[in-house]
Amino acid sequence: MLRCLDGLEEQVATALFGRRLVSTADWHDSAFRYQTHRLVRDGLKMVERGHRQLLRARRRRS
Repeated sequence: MLRCLDGLEEQVATALFGRRLVSTADWHDSAFRYQTHRLVRDGLKMVERGHRQLLRARRRRS
């Protein structure tokens, strides 16, 4: 499962940062890997329980 997630994160990182930047770095020690991991983790949390917060956004009163 972790290998699948790691592969998915590498694909996401390539889409976000570009193939040149992701492929030139050693993926396992790459800052792109850690940043992408945080984005995927937070996205999964949002899907699991937090996505409704977006619909309940507080509006600023003028």
